[in-house]
Amino acid sequence: MSKQKVSRAADWTVAPMSVHLHVPMPPGVAPPVPLPHVEIPTPMQYPPGKWAHAFTKSVFHKGTTLALDGHDCGVGILHVSVPPLPANLLLALIIPFSSRKMNFSASTVLMDGSATGVSDHLGVPTPMSACAEPISLPVVFPITNSLNTVNVGATVGDLLAGWAGIAVSAVFDSIFEATLGRFFEKKAFDLGMMVVGKFLGFGPDPKGVAKFAAKAAVGLLMGAVNHVRTGKGSYSVGAGNRVYGIKFSVKTDGKGGKTIGVKVWGFGHKSGSEVNFGGHSPSGGHAAEITPVLLPQEKPL
Repeated sequence: MSKQKVSRAADWTVAPMSVHLHVPMPPGVAPPVPLPHVEIPTPMQYPPGKWAHAFTKSVFHKGTTLALDGHDCGVGILHVSVPPLPANLLLALIIPFSSRKMNFSASTVLMDGSATGVSDHLGVPTPMSACAEPISLPVVFPITNSLNTVNVGATVGDLLAGWAGIAVSAVFDSIFEATLGRFFEKKAFDLGMMVVGKFLGFGPDPKGVAKFAAKAAVGLLMGAVNHVRTGKGSYSVGAGNRVYGIKFSVKTDGKGGKTIGVKVWGFGHKSGSEVNFGGHSPSGGHAAEITPVLLPQEKPL
């Protein structure tokens, strides 16, 4: 278990450097080439990217909400090429399509029904990703969260799932290649998938599905490892976000008992339900139970 700092909406993120294609002004002076770019620091709650944010609604620390799994600072992050002159014409597209997204979460620490997003630079590194070409770069950290006094535990599975998602993202990003022709396709494609993925909880494109599958596979693998090591195991896979979703789980207690769970939430309801089948009752028979799952009430941290 890795101790990770929570990130507040007011925490500031810093990207040391990113790489983008550079088309000098006036055009035709030189062919497009990848050049380093400096990105401005942004708060987690960066106003231009509000639609891509994922924050708690009823859990607070130091008076502000906390970042959840999949949080993205969003679009409109200002970039400056190095050197700054001649100016980069492509910044007119790079800035509106920018992204600064969390890759890691603490899956066992739920806030408002979602896993807590984590990004820590003091302990085991769990970086956020900055937009770049040809691949997104995991080089961003919300550096001011080191002052927060709340920590959550990220499991080995959480850490492996985060890095698996980064690796899958790099593979799919590289398919587009860092060429001028593919640049426009990639930006349009990313925007469409970001919008749809915001509602599904993960992008419906191959990249989004592959990242979801990779993280799910890691979770299943860690459950299998625990089962072999201790006789107890927990396997789960689901899809969704804070608004709606579904999750299937199987748990074994090491004594021959097995519980199959189905959890559904959303569509405006303040509570969901978890239906467990096949668990052993104290009398030795099989039990089936429905347990209400209430969303947390306002809880300052």
